[in-house]
Amino acid sequence: MKKNMKKKDMRQQVAHVYDISANQYKEEWGAYWERLDKGKFNGLFLPNVRPFGKLVDVGCGAGVQLLTVQKERPDLSFLGIDGSSGQLTLARKALPNGQFQEELLPSLSLPDSYFDGLVCRHVLHHLTDAEQIKQGIEELARVLSDGGVAYVSSHISEKGTEMDMMYLFEGEELWMKLLTPMQYSDMFAWAGLRNIIEPKIYSRLEKPGGESNKNSDVLFILQK
Repeated sequence: MKKNMKKKDMRQQVAHVYDISANQYKEEWGAYWERLDKGKFNGLFLPNVRPFGKLVDVGCGAGVQLLTVQKERPDLSFLGIDGSSGQLTLARKALPNGQFQEELLPSLSLPDSYFDGLVCRHVLHHLTDAEQIKQGIEELARVLSDGGVAYVSSHISEKGTEMDMMYLFEGEELWMKLLTPMQYSDMFAWAGLRNIIEPKIYSRLEKPGGESNKNSDVLFILQK
């Protein structure tokens, strides 16, 4: 991680990168969603959200996950949150009747124990360090209702220890803090979230177009 960059600056840089790459991100990660995530979301998560409940997508991006929610669970009301104004512009176009607001983890201006379902896909690894990720997980648990369920995925380190990783998006640096699956498991347990299923680790073996991508993700489906 860059030594001379403050925590606030790191989060602002992430938002900036996703602003300038909004359309590219929508296409590339929308393809990932269809190929790798959507089936798990529909089969393992959505059926566990209580009928006519409230759902929040923390890091909703261009609204890909919420489009699925709207189609598969029209009984649910939802709120989309993202730190990127560019991503939220796309989400509002895709879901003109949806509710959205611009915010950044690790803190949220949302009421306690309010949401019956929570989605946080590929957000936590953008926080600055393990302490900030733990704070972010505590916030996710805080806004989830008793009995509520969460779908949380993140890039991970499989080297047995946390690590920093940097990508270039549109010539801009995008830093990630990769924790181990065990670190995430411990943080979720500390926050009062239990696994509904065993955490699933899967690799993103290939980007659309054939470019190699060796990142692995972990998926947690949790209940408060």
